[in-house]
Amino acid sequence: MRYVVITPAFNEQEYIRQTLESIVNQELLPLEWVIVNDNSTDDTAAIVEEYTKQYPWIKLVNKKGEDDRKIGAKVVRIFYHGLDHVSEKEFDFLVKLDADLELPLNYFKEVAEAFNSHPKLGICAGYCIIPSNGQWLEEKVAHWHTRGAMKAYRRECFKSIGGIKEVMGWDGIDDITAMSKGWETKTLRLAVKHFRPTGQASDPIKLRMKQGKSYYQRGYGFILTTIRMLSKFYSTGSPYEIYVMKGFFDAWRTKTPKCVEPEVEKFTRRFQYRRIFKLKY
Repeated sequence: MRYVVITPAFNEQEYIRQTLESIVNQELLPLEWVIVNDNSTDDTAAIVEEYTKQYPWIKLVNKKGEDDRKIGAKVVRIFYHGLDHVSEKEFDFLVKLDADLELPLNYFKEVAEAFNSHPKLGICAGYCIIPSNGQWLEEKVAHWHTRGAMKAYRRECFKSIGGIKEVMGWDGIDDITAMSKGWETKTLRLAVKHFRPTGQASDPIKLRMKQGKSYYQRGYGFILTTIRMLSKFYSTGSPYEIYVMKGFFDAWRTKTPKCVEPEVEKFTRRFQYRRIFKLKY
């Protein structure tokens, strides 16, 4: 199968060389890899340029204009900026890849085989392992959820879900939307080193408020949002979790537009309640 990769990159000089090496040595190489340098102030662009000289299928795009690093929405805008610069149009799947990863060398070969073997598989990804006290530990996620750091979309699925949304939580919305339209999503047993754990660079209060707003926009409703907030509080003990509710109510009070279609909102609530009560879905 043929594929293209898009990578948003902001000040990634510390890790991007590992990412580059793990892609140029893949058993199944991409048709094209577009790396979008998003106003980096370090040597990110210079490192990528080294590789573009040796590998003509790697393309560096320098984007100017936005200075703030917004969670979720901005990375999606950068992704679409990269998609606009993809010149190889005849591909079977599309990959959104972060610039702080190290993938196993059979990663995309296995992704391609998964898509080939399962015609209804619409989205898939490996799982992240993160550094902790000298060890690499697996970040646990639900089996149906695919990590946004290295997510692969079958072309037909990407089109049927209308692409990805410019909101926080986009990498959960796309999974739910795909399932609501009859596609399958899957986390493959492929360990990917993630050098910067999710949310590490974010302000904890702003992060929770954005999460609450996202739950409102995704159609979770008050009860589901409360359950989710309490679950995270009891598992982490973090006092910041209460700000999830503030974000939710702020979005409700200001009538923030929903980011999913009504039928996807209904599917989301039914799906999440079935998960809570451990019913088959």
